[in-house]
Parts: sequence; C-alpha cells; structure tokens
Amino acid sequence: MTLSRHPARSGSVRSDRKGRYRSILTLVVALCAAAGCSKESGSLVFPDANLLLVSLDTLRADHLSCYGYDRPTSPFLDAIADEGILFETVIVQSTWTTPSHAALFTSRYPTELGLRTWPDPGRIPDEFPTMAEILADAGFANHAFTESGWIAGSLGFSRGFLRYDDRGGRFRSILPRARTAMSLFGDERFFVFLHTYDVHEYDPVFGALEPFLRPYDGRLSQGGTLAHDVQTWKNDEWREALRPADLDYLVDLYDGAIREVDDALRDFVGRLDADGRLDETILVVTADHGEEFMEHGRTGHGYSAYDEQILVPLIVRLPGGRLGGTRIREPVRSIDILPTLLELLDVESDAEMRGRSLVPRLAGGEAPQRAFVDRGHVPKVAIRTDRYKVILDTKRDRFEAYDLERDPGESIDLLRVSPAAVPEDLRAALIEWLDGLESPEGRTETAPLTEEQRERIRQLGYSAPDPEGGNPGGEDEDDGERR
Repeated sequence: MTLSRHPARSGSVRSDRKGRYRSILTLVVALCAAAGCSKESGSLVFPDANLLLVSLDTLRADHLSCYGYDRPTSPFLDAIADEGILFETVIVQSTWTTPSHAALFTSRYPTELGLRTWPDPGRIPDEFPTMAEILADAGFANHAFTESGWIAGSLGFSRGFLRYDDRGGRFRSILPRARTAMSLFGDERFFVFLHTYDVHEYDPVFGALEPFLRPYDGRLSQGGTLAHDVQTWKNDEWREALRPADLDYLVDLYDGAIREVDDALRDFVGRLDADGRLDETILVVTADHGEEFMEHGRTGHGYSAYDEQILVPLIVRLPGGRLGGTRIREPVRSIDILPTLLELLDVESDAEMRGRSLVPRLAGGEAPQRAFVDRGHVPKVAIRTDRYKVILDTKRDRFEAYDLERDPGESIDLLRVSPAAVPEDLRAALIEWLDGLESPEGRTETAPLTEEQRERIRQLGYSAPDPEGGNPGGEDEDDGERR
C-alpha cells in the first residue's frame, strides 16, 4: 500500500536556529541526497507540523509483519514503515501500562516519578512536565482519545490536553470521535494521542481473526473472561493446564486483534491523507509493552524483563514521507521518543529528560548504547545492549545474564554456565543506574478512579487485590526456574 502525497507545509529550518543543529542538518541533506530524496527535503525540523501519536497497548514488536513476523498481521503498518522510519530494537522502561506510558510522556523513569504497581500506582507528579503540557505551551491544540483503565486522565495523563476523552470503547468507536475533533482544528497545530486496549484483550472481530484462526475445539472461549484468565491473580494453575493447541489459540486471537487494529488505523489515517493533513503531520506508532506466550513459563505481562515483554514497535512517518524506508538497528528507548519529537517539531523545553533525541542518529550519528528497564509489577530491573542483557531481581538480589546474539530466546543464563562471558561492566552499570534513581519526596498521591474506570481495569484482568500482597499473575514465584 502506498499513501498518496499532499504538499506539506514549510519544513525549512528557521533562520535563527541554534548553531548546534547546523552540522546535523548538513549531514541530513547529504543523507537524503544519497537516498534519492529531493533537495527540498532539507532538514528534519518541521516547525509547522502536527503530531499524531498512537499507542497500541500490549503490542510486542515481533508480531508485526514489518518486524519479520511470518503472518500478515500489519499490512497498513508495513506501508507506514515503507514511507517512514522503523526502529528495530525499541526498549520500554516498564512492562505495564501506567509507568510505561508515564515514561513515554515525561522521558523520566517510573521510579523517578514515584509510580508504584497495582492496585494503586499513584499519579504523575505535577513537577514533571508531560508531552501534552510542553506542546500546549508551544501553542498546540491537544486532544486525547483513550480506553481509560490504567491510562485514565486522573492518573496525571490528562494534564496539558484541552480534551482527554477516556470514555473507552473499541478502537473503531474511539476513532470517529477523534476524527470529529480533528475536523475542527482549522489551521491550529494539533497533537492527538490515541490509545487502545484491543490487542490486550484478545477479542478481535471474526473478520480480522479468520485469516489466523487454526482449527480449535479446546476449553478456551473467545472474549468474556479470556483477558482475565491470561492476566488473573495467582494464575499458575490456569497456565499449567494450557495445551499447545490452547496456546496456539491465544496467539491466533492476539494476531487477529493486531490485524483489527491495523485495519482501523488504515481507515483513520487514510481519511487524514484524503483531507490533505497526513503530510502536515508526524505520525508515530508505538506500544507500552509486549506480551508473553509461555516463552518463559508465563502468559501476560508486567513481571519479567525478557524481550517478549520489553521490545515494542516504533514507526515514525515524517511529513512528505521523508527518509521513508529507513531502518535503525541499534537499540533505542521509549524515553527517547519525547525529546526526538520536540526536536522534529521545533519545540524547545527546559524540562529535564532522561532520554535523548534520535534526530542526530537519523543524520548518521550514534544511538544510545544502553537501555535500562525499570520495575513492572515485580522488583526486576534490567540493562540491555545490542548484544547482552542483565536482569536483576532486587527482591532476591539475584542476577541473570543473556547473550542475545547467540541466544535470542534468553534460555541460557550465562551467569550459571559461563560467568566470564558476561561483560564485567554491565552489572556494575545496572547497580549504578538503580542507585542513582531518586523518587519524589514521600509517596505520590493516590489517584481517584471512578467505578467505571475500575470496571474497565477488571475487564483487563486485574480482578482484585491479592490478600497476600502479590501481583497480577501471582508473581512471587521464582521465574528463573520456570523455563
């Protein structure tokens, strides 16, 4: 699929741009020329562009066709990647919804934000500016359309938005509301944030599921309590009863849900293109975390730092499809998204951020060499490079280490079989990073949730607090022994 093109607004650099960009922009022009871009492509600064940011909750990167998956789950996202920039290794900073989105919105680590786990994660403290607040200060009209739950506005996500619509509904019911709002923007620069749990819930419409559904007569049923079963508290017994056919069925539902979201996004962006707004807009598609399908003895997410949980897609289409077809191999982080977008949009901010802009990387520079993963539902943190990963269980004070080049499935713990093979500095760097994290003074305030929001959370599998203080999935057991 090729998207039609419309003349974009001016993408030239303002005459008063700071000198720190000049060498970068010279490199970009050279890069564009080498790639066959027109001379008018100029810089990678778009001072008149809008922003459309899409978060597809629970979407692991390796289940998209454009990331090498062998099922046609994402024809539209594949087309966007062909006209955009695809980052091959994108590492989130937490493995469940609230802290991961908070890191995306602030470019800070969840621990720094004082965020906790279920059932009361707290809210983003006012002292940390969010993406929407920064863009609002720059004159953007900001609107969000989400499915509430762990991204409810009351958790701090609504700050900076003129409208934060978290009434929920399937993605196809959210998108018309977003389209109506966008039709009223006129010449205002806008930032629209879209979020859906459709992939999280494993409940696609049959038309999207049919291409992926294998014959199945097992005990699982589509919809209803399936998301609850996958994510329920203390669900060891449920997982142990899974047969290979049951697991295949879960994957089929998951893939069908991805295809349904892909189809809906195709229609939405297609209308934006038909209106002539696509080439005036930076389009970003990403996710907050992935999902396990028993690769390490679990289903769901939030309680490990293996790649099936921490690797998500990141696809960026620039106005005019500039640098279309670019693929960045080196690891990048979700905390890099905010500073990258601010540079692309020509927006300055004094906010302190832990991430760094990836625009210099697009001009031939270097990407971050290491990425850190903060806690999810359980006290596990990690450091990941392009080859190695070290995981630390801070509750048990125990490390794991993997050579991702030779063992991409993370099945052989090097610290048990060949400790000398682990770079000596990685464990020290992880400890140093962890020791350097500072939480806000005291605990962040409790975030009030309505009964409707709590019901939405229950539908997602967070059914009730564990009386023993455990976490979704019953994660007090030793994951490292369950492979």
